[in-house]
This record gives sequence, structure tokens and C-alpha cells, in this order.
Amino acid sequence: MFAFIQPFLRLCLFNANPQDLPASRVLLNVLLILNVLAGLALILPTYGFSIALLETLFELVLLCGFVWIVLQLRSVPERYLQTLNSLLGVSVIMSILVLPLVYSLARLPEGQPPDGLTAFAYLVIFGWAIMVDAHIYRHALSTNMFIGLAVSIAYMVTVMLLVNTVFPQVAPAG
Repeated sequence: MFAFIQPFLRLCLFNANPQDLPASRVLLNVLLILNVLAGLALILPTYGFSIALLETLFELVLLCGFVWIVLQLRSVPERYLQTLNSLLGVSVIMSILVLPLVYSLARLPEGQPPDGLTAFAYLVIFGWAIMVDAHIYRHALSTNMFIGLAVSIAYMVTVMLLVNTVFPQVAPAG
């Protein structure tokens, strides 16, 4: 099991690059399933199963499409599987790290802000995830870290806007 996780941990620590992963469709399928499970785990505390599943699948389609577009624009479509596998694997790890925070926030009474430590930890993990994605985009696009960071932020903002448009605040499951 550690052999499966190790390349993604190395990516999270900036000790590996997306080109170090195999361009494997089998790995892609496994990572897609793991991302669906991670997405459900993150969204279920706030919304019911149907909304959580739809939002998770929507976000996966956005990621697959976004990666395909940026690689096409850079004329390196052959890097699609390795890039997508890298981003998906890192996403699972970051989801696991943020999961306790999501559940602690879900337990707060409505309108109560999180304590400072929880908010800070959430911010650190979010920032780390952006930087790891930037690292992956930098290598996938053969560019510098600034461009990788711009692509990473552009993706995050695009997803937030589209998810909030398609899935406006609905009543939490209960």
C-alpha cells in the first residue's frame, strides 16, 4: 500500500514530478474512484448523498477538462495521464489531511466561526495544495513556478465559481 501512496507523498513534498508517474489508465481509474470517495467524505457533512455525489463528479469533470485544455494549449497532450494522475493522487492526500477539519467545522453551531487554530490549519493545507498543484503544472507545462502557480490559482477560482453557480447554497442534509 505504501508503494502506491509514496509517489503522491513525494509530490506533496516537492520531491517528485508528474513525469515520475506512469501514464497508466488503470492508475487513473483507481484515482478517480478514490477521488469520488474522498469528495463524498468531504461534502457529506454539509449536504446529502445526491448533492455530494453530483458535486464530486462535476469537479472531476472540470479537472479532467481543465488539464486537457491547458496541455493542449501548450501542445503537450501526451502528458495528460501523468499530469491528471499526479493531480488526482495529490488531491486524495490533501482530502485526507483536511477531512478532520471539515468534520470539526460541520459540528459547529450555525453561525459560529471556527477557532483560530482550525482556520489556520485549513488555510495552511489549502495553500499547500495550491503550491503542490502549481509544482505539477510547472512540470507538466515545462514552465516556471510563477506560471504553474497562476494555472493552479486559475483552476481553483474557476472551480469555486462554477461549483457555486451550479450548486448554489442548498439546505444541508439532515
